[in-house]
Amino acid sequence: MTVMEEVERRRFIETLRSDQEFRADVRRELLTSELLDMPEAMAALRREIAALTDVVAEQGRQLGTLTDVVAAQGRQLGTLIDVVAQQRRDFSDLAQHVATYMERTIELMGQGFASVAARFDAIDLRFEDVD
Repeated sequence: MTVMEEVERRRFIETLRSDQEFRADVRRELLTSELLDMPEAMAALRREIAALTDVVAEQGRQLGTLTDVVAAQGRQLGTLIDVVAQQRRDFSDLAQHVATYMERTIELMGQGFASVAARFDAIDLRFEDVD
């Protein structure tokens, strides 16, 4: 059994297509509030996605900056390591020069003491000759 005749059906569909107010009334009757609110919900979701996309893009830029900073610090650390290594070599060279200087100083002092001792011996001999 059909509740609506074919003529009424066609008239209903034609009115649905041509009368926007009638169409809105039928939609409110047939569709749930969730379905009716879906276009607004989708628009809100698109705005949230756009905002999140902006946040992710900003974080990506910040990560790029951080990566650049870390790379620069790595290069500076490499330079610092090279400087420290050079200072260690310089210190080692200096220590070697100081050791050589000390040895030469001791040698010269020994020669000086020997020379002074020889002079005292010569003076002693002169005193013996004077006696």
